[in-house]
Amino acid sequence: MMYNHHEFFPLADLLNSLRRLDMAVKAYVLVVTDPGKTAYVVNEIRKLPNIGKMHEVMGPYDIVAEIEVETLQEIPPILGESIRSIEGIQSTTSLVTLPE
Repeated sequence: MMYNHHEFFPLADLLNSLRRLDMAVKAYVLVVTDPGKTAYVVNEIRKLPNIGKMHEVMGPYDIVAEIEVETLQEIPPILGESIRSIEGIQSTTSLVTLPE
């Protein structure tokens, strides 16, 4: 009897397995800027590596930026040495996502 390999390992299972191997770590950074400095800060953050989506928002924060890296250990230097050193940032709050 001949079996179709898709019966035992469908494409969806293969894709899910590959996604698990490529486990990127994401963090969202909520940024409060000095009045009038939001546009400048947005432009500076966009220049940084590992920055994904970014949005100017209304509310207690001015910017939400997504960081995507391969390991959790890569996040602190991006926050401390890159983002928090940008002139015009008052404060940041970081939210690291849990693995799926």
